[in-house]
Amino acid sequence: PGALVSPGEVEAAGGDWIEPIGPGTAVDFDPLGPSGRYYTPMTAVNGHLVVGRGAWVSRLHDPTDLRAVRLDPTPAASEVARIQLRWTWPEDASAARVVARRGVQPDGPEDPEALRFDVSREEYDRAGGWVLHAPSPPAPPPPDGPGHWHVRVFARDDRGEGPVFSPGAEASAATTAPGPHPEVTVSYRFKRPWLPGRPWTVSVQTDPPGAEVPPLVVVANDRAVPIGVEDGEVVARLPASRDGFAHGFAPDRRLNEEGLRAFLDPARDPDALPPLRIRHPEAGRARV
Repeated sequence: PGALVSPGEVEAAGGDWIEPIGPGTAVDFDPLGPSGRYYTPMTAVNGHLVVGRGAWVSRLHDPTDLRAVRLDPTPAASEVARIQLRWTWPEDASAARVVARRGVQPDGPEDPEALRFDVSREEYDRAGGWVLHAPSPPAPPPPDGPGHWHVRVFARDDRGEGPVFSPGAEASAATTAPGPHPEVTVSYRFKRPWLPGRPWTVSVQTDPPGAEVPPLVVVANDRAVPIGVEDGEVVARLPASRDGFAHGFAPDRRLNEEGLRAFLDPARDPDALPPLRIRHPEAGRARV
């Protein structure tokens, strides 16, 4: 944007002119392909054209609600990750392009640095999803090396001279695939001391059993149930442990079981942890 070009340079680059029909107005009566075109506005100044900011106009809608689930039965059991992908298809799409790149978001459906797979809707519907096979990232990944796989799905159309793809503008058409660990659910329970001034304890359990528990923080709020680390005061920091471990922490006048919750320590390295959710105790039933 902002560059000066001549009309001859635009034609030499294979561009098509759309002549304005009035001030600030142009109509394309012959768009190419089912996915539309990339349009670049230009302003004529003293025999040159000032290039504006372009945009891709597409008739092909992106898929939505891309979800990824790791299928490996045990952590780091294989050098190849098996990741089941599910998404919601656009109404008129018959095929999709899955693009996966480690460590960074893929750069479009033709990214040469990414893994690229074409999936027919018939194949997807028959299996109830599609399984991505990709080399497993190290666990934990090196600090300066590649991390998890970033996946995006595009709708694909082959009715023209060549394949065309949806624009990749839909946020929910992209996700980060889980690492080489299965998802872990951490439940916990606080125990008030019998004698005033004695330490409180919190015991942790995991599903699946025997899993590791990352560092946690205990947050207290004397007015309401905390909903996050910043929704109260951190009264204790618990080191990493395992399923069944019980931690003790110093008594504090702010401790009240109704306003006490545990959360992941925000200082942790998120790429070094398995996908994890915390199940909070609450008024006779658990809240996730």
